[in-house]
Amino acid sequence: MICSVQTLGVTGILGHSIATECYISNGLPGFDIVGLPDAAVKEARERVRAAAKNSGLSFPTSRITVNLAPANRRKEGSAFDVAMLTAIVGCVLFQAGVRRVGDANAAIFSLLEPLTSIVFGVILLHDAFSLQKGLGCGLILLGLLCTSCADLIKKK
Repeated sequence: MICSVQTLGVTGILGHSIATECYISNGLPGFDIVGLPDAAVKEARERVRAAAKNSGLSFPTSRITVNLAPANRRKEGSAFDVAMLTAIVGCVLFQAGVRRVGDANAAIFSLLEPLTSIVFGVILLHDAFSLQKGLGCGLILLGLLCTSCADLIKKK
């Protein structure tokens, strides 16, 4: 499972976008940070684990890999700790949700993600609703209906 969180890194006085991606898999318990981290970023393993436990969250006891992309930029300092913890929590919650609703229903729900993003953007952020967004919502719903109808026809 992969969860991605966007954060910012600083090199000198310039800021750049960093994608913090988390992958949790079965295997021996471990916590790896990849993507050209310096020593302070590698020490984030213990800070993130301690923050999760002190917040009352159950930290996963499986293999965790956190990728800080792009890999060609050196990541320095402790500024990535919150993004790492957020990505790990998001990945754990995603896995729990898939276990609860099942793989097939999770796939159907994932089709609705762009639709809910547009609706929440319009309602909560007062974003302008355009014809292009409306057509996009319609195409998503049409695809969902076609997929659902195809499944019903196969079952009969």
